[in-house]
Amino acid sequence: MQILRVKGAVSTVARLQDEKEEHMTLPADFQEYIDWVDQPPPTNARDTHALHFRLESPEGIRFQGLMFYRPGGHPASTITQDQNGIEGKGYLIPDAPVCQRFVLAQTSPGAPPIPGPWIRVKVTWRTTTSGTSRIFADLLFKARDSFRNGLPGGTTSAVEFERVEADIGGGHVLMFEGQDPPGWQLDLTQTTVSL
Repeated sequence: MQILRVKGAVSTVARLQDEKEEHMTLPADFQEYIDWVDQPPPTNARDTHALHFRLESPEGIRFQGLMFYRPGGHPASTITQDQNGIEGKGYLIPDAPVCQRFVLAQTSPGAPPIPGPWIRVKVTWRTTTSGTSRIFADLLFKARDSFRNGLPGGTTSAVEFERVEADIGGGHVLMFEGQDPPGWQLDLTQTTVSL
């Protein structure tokens, strides 16, 4: 914070950098992970900072992948596409709950289908100079594209969360479709990757 004297009067002028230092816009535990991934490109591509994610649905269906920092065009915007965020793609983990659900979907008409094998996870926040920013999250489930060797294809479904809690520590983010549990759990781990 700078204090300027203008013709005998005292005027306070806050530089933007000072305001960022004075007000945490994200919960401290979550900010640690954002600081890790919000880095300039490294000299060696193998040292690129990323967040490995594991995402678990309320039904026990799990995905994993990598997320990277995405600077927003207008970080203070109310439009989530313009906000700063972390975003990445991942894949369905073929464990026992997924295999059981797959068999059930094949043998029982009306059983809930398995979500697409690919997922896009996006977490954004509106930059503020005071208080804590509201955090937004959404998921896009992607089909397997048989023409591109199984890479992500078209979107099969989407989930937009009404409430996101990122202040529970340890790189955990809870995301709720409604106001009450159960919710999706996103676990983040700092890592480096080769790009």
